[in-house]
Amino acid sequence: MTTVVTLADFNRRERVVAQHEYLLQTAHDAGEEPPRHGVVILGPERFAVDGVEIIAHLSDRQPHLAAARNLAGDWATGSESGRSRANETIIFLDADCVPGSDLLRRYRQALEQEPSAVVTGPVTYLQETDSQLEQIRAGAQSPSWLDQLRQPHPARPEIEGTQLRKATEQEYDVFWSLTFALTSATWRRIRRSWGGFDEDFHGYGGEDTDFGWQMREHGVPLFWVGGADAFHVWHPVSSPPWEHLNDIVENANRFYAKWGKWPMKDWLDAFERDGAVQLMPTVGKYAVVK
Repeated sequence: MTTVVTLADFNRRERVVAQHEYLLQTAHDAGEEPPRHGVVILGPERFAVDGVEIIAHLSDRQPHLAAARNLAGDWATGSESGRSRANETIIFLDADCVPGSDLLRRYRQALEQEPSAVVTGPVTYLQETDSQLEQIRAGAQSPSWLDQLRQPHPARPEIEGTQLRKATEQEYDVFWSLTFALTSATWRRIRRSWGGFDEDFHGYGGEDTDFGWQMREHGVPLFWVGGADAFHVWHPVSSPPWEHLNDIVENANRFYAKWGKWPMKDWLDAFERDGAVQLMPTVGKYAVVK
């Protein structure tokens, strides 16, 4: 059994619809049972998508991504009900991502080879011209059309074909929760070992890197999976992300207090150059300049 979980607010409802359509079609094309699909709703507005189960609704205006991911993982394993499910494949897939034609199969194969690992595939960030939602939803009838747009993000290792490669110690730094998979047994081990995503991180930024560093600290193998492609739908972004300034500063301070190193340093440096934040060496924290 394969379970796919995602997090989404009301504004991303149509993207969850597209994601679900792709999951159904890729399973159909492979002659497989469709995956179970669940969503944690973020923000005050509730919504529904046919065929997608509602895991929980976190109605706070500030999204608590770490808590939402923990809820999603527990739901997928049955931990929230006290009835653990079999050792199935759990795929975390960002609401802005649609799966490539082979994502489901390649994640399952990778976990058959490395059942104690966390595995993660390439991400292509689609250009605006390729990201009209109507076009993407129309393509759900043939998910392989995305293959021609494949251009994996260069920040992560390029894995050829269907290779499976263990991450180096340094590569844990570029773990992203956009797309990754693990067995239900590994999720339960993670929750026992360090609690999963650290819920002291609030809002946006830092919780992914912290999770990756915890994996490294606790000896959880990380593998790069060729062929398990996800495609990220374009949306406007700011660089640095000014809309998340306060969250980034708060979470960076939390990360530094925990690990002794600064995450998101490029963003912090950019904010500092523009006079928005200031490092206070005597207390080892960044402060937002009012």
